[in-house]
Amino acid sequence: FVCFIFLFLYSFSATAQDVWDGSTSTDWSVGSNWADGSSPDTFFGSGVTIPNVANDPVITGLDVIGIGAITIATGATLTISSDATLNHPSGVLDNDGIVILNSGAAYDQSATVTGDGNFRYTRNLATSNWYVISSPVAGQSIDDFVIASSLQTSGSNSALGTYLTPSNSYSYYATGSSGTGNFTQGKGHTISLAGSSGDITFTGSNPTITDVDYTLIYSGDRYNLLGNLWPSYLKTKNFLSDNTAKLESETVWLWNAASSSFTTYVGNLGPRIAPCQGFFVEAKNSGSGAVRFKESYQITNGSSFERPLNNMSEVNLKIKNNTTYRDTQLYFVEGTTTGFDNGWDGKIFGSQNNDFAIYTKAVTDQNEDDLDLGVQTLPDTNYIVPVGINAEPGMEITISATSINLPIGINVYFQDLDNDTLTLLDDTSDYTISLP
Repeated sequence: FVCFIFLFLYSFSATAQDVWDGSTSTDWSVGSNWADGSSPDTFFGSGVTIPNVANDPVITGLDVIGIGAITIATGATLTISSDATLNHPSGVLDNDGIVILNSGAAYDQSATVTGDGNFRYTRNLATSNWYVISSPVAGQSIDDFVIASSLQTSGSNSALGTYLTPSNSYSYYATGSSGTGNFTQGKGHTISLAGSSGDITFTGSNPTITDVDYTLIYSGDRYNLLGNLWPSYLKTKNFLSDNTAKLESETVWLWNAASSSFTTYVGNLGPRIAPCQGFFVEAKNSGSGAVRFKESYQITNGSSFERPLNNMSEVNLKIKNNTTYRDTQLYFVEGTTTGFDNGWDGKIFGSQNNDFAIYTKAVTDQNEDDLDLGVQTLPDTNYIVPVGINAEPGMEITISATSINLPIGINVYFQDLDNDTLTLLDDTSDYTISLP
């Protein structure tokens, strides 16, 4: 006779409700601010209750995970600082108060949402350059947003732009408009502040927890300006691969304010798109229908790239003149080809002025469209890669390369066929030329 005895050691405090009292300060991580004397960096069971007290909680420098209810009372506020995240994969969010997220913060809410509260997301724009943005909340009035934002103006227009796909142009918000309606979930816009820097704030209802469809426009140049519609990061790789039937390629183009141009990112190497961030996609030729933003695409981790290999080799080629720069990327991943691989290769953005640009061409003739590639991925590093450069006649430009994880013995050389030169591009050398 064999008797098996199972002993379970279980902490009842794991299911007890954590109640905020703010008796010491606003710091979420200070135990004395909680009724049970312990800060719930991870909470389960009955979850967390935030009543209306003098000191509202602020999450700073923490990645909080909650598997349990979050209850925010009327008049109460939960703030998530720019260096913090809140991941709430299960358990009800019952919000009758306000959740405030500062620029860079993320809140992934995947469970049921109840209550009449709202969310407020503030994004910092570091310069007066143009940016591409979208609303991370539903229900934000466009008129109220413009009134609250210090935007540049030109004549009767304010610097909030809408991209018009059929005509490859922008329309701008007429200053003093009324009855414009709310921001459309999943739609991107351009914006520019009047000052050198500042904040924009979106205020709306509790977050969307269902999938959202956004209908693409397939006429004109077929570029559509979309945007992340959640107060969390968007898994670009999943978004592009799941919607590949609607898209010309699994590519997004993100605005780079530093270079005043759009940068190419491909699905298998794509960035996780931040809250409030807009981006372009290209609708499929002769296609129709909507792309779907699945709730499961949310993630609180905003790491720059979803790289398949930690030691992946890459080369960044850059051209600079006196005022700006452009660049193009080469990656080297086993299993790719020397032709066009959807999800690994992507062309430069075609709906911008590319009079100043650098790009590569396919190594073989498999690229039937002869695309100007902003990203090209090859199976190994030992290739001669055609490089194209657009520049004004007589403009002096400098060509440089930054290499990461290249195999020992592999170097990057730039060959100028017109001048019959071969130049090593490394950390200490580059190539300068004035094009005829």
